[in-house]
Amino acid sequence: KGDLMIQKFVVGSHMVGVSADYYGFGCTEAKNQAYCVGSVNAQASIDCLLAARELFPSINISIDKSKDFLFNLGYSQGGQTTVAVEKLVAEKYPDIKITHSFAGGGPYDMPATYKEMTQTDISGMPSTIISVMLAFNEYSQLGYSRDRLLRGDALAHVDDWLLSKNFTQQEIDAKIGSLSFSNFASTEIQDMNSEVSRKLMQALEKENLAKTWRPAKGARIALIHHKKDITVPLVNQTNLYDYLVNQLGLSKDDITETVVGDITWMDDMPAHENGAIDFALTIFDFLVNKYGFDFWLLNDETVAQMIEDIFNDLFN
Repeated sequence: KGDLMIQKFVVGSHMVGVSADYYGFGCTEAKNQAYCVGSVNAQASIDCLLAARELFPSINISIDKSKDFLFNLGYSQGGQTTVAVEKLVAEKYPDIKITHSFAGGGPYDMPATYKEMTQTDISGMPSTIISVMLAFNEYSQLGYSRDRLLRGDALAHVDDWLLSKNFTQQEIDAKIGSLSFSNFASTEIQDMNSEVSRKLMQALEKENLAKTWRPAKGARIALIHHKKDITVPLVNQTNLYDYLVNQLGLSKDDITETVVGDITWMDDMPAHENGAIDFALTIFDFLVNKYGFDFWLLNDETVAQMIEDIFNDLFN
């Protein structure tokens, strides 16, 4: 039901786009989302890639093995999945060779994110945090009743607002009506010493990408994050980069870190969404200047207006 924005940008580049429906979407829409369960979404992505490669001959798509680029990219939850794909490939799929990964605005260190939200009492997108709690409660088999996770209107309306899949993230956040973490999180979730909090933290630690794995030899990962992001705090990128470069000793040429936010592209958009524009522009810069790709943009009114607004901000 969503808009395939990145695909529109690269449609004329002679690349093939492969995008998996995460669990809880598509044919599994009646199920709860595996929201930010990185290992699950990474497996879905790899399964989709392998299935697509089997499909290519029947739809007359041929891949030139001498020019076989494989880019791996995503933003926000997709940014987390992008890094989780690198982890999964390193551990289980040595035959898959990723040319370059681009991860933007992702919750790579979810325990650190949880701690920061309890300390600041701010959540940039309440609907996403609720989705995380419901996902880990189900897929990590914590087994808590909803009233031990949620409170207020979020608890009363979780079925019709969130799980019905009838509303966008922006619409759900508007219904919740506050960015305050304590507005929708139960007292047990807010108390880092409670039983519920401790077990949730243990589940989040199992998906922590800022520890206990090593990318495949030759992996190249570009990390892009907005410095003022309150939806996915910058600590996520800081901790991941520190782990990969300072603790594992990987090359700064292979693992790059870009902190954006010096330019506000859209005044009415939060930092997290503004960061997505920087993320897209960073990818295009790599594709053109590092890998020699030439691409054009689909003649789409939404994309055209967005590009026009960006260039007006740049040059007016």
